[in-house]
Amino acid sequence: MGNEKETLREEIERRRREIEELTRKERREDGDRGPCFSESTKLQAPEPWPDPPEEEKENKGG
Repeated sequence: MGNEKETLREEIERRRREIEELTRKERREDGDRGPCFSESTKLQAPEPWPDPPEEEKENKGG
């Protein structure tokens, strides 16, 4: 059974390396597509909502 675990570990490591290699290739290709596909764009927080005009605040409060 120990041999099976070792074989599975090797298989997992090999697949992990393949995935990392493919991910690196995809990132290089994405760089050609423009900023809308970059990782930094995906991770940016949305712009905060602007404060409503003063008139609306007064009408709701009164």
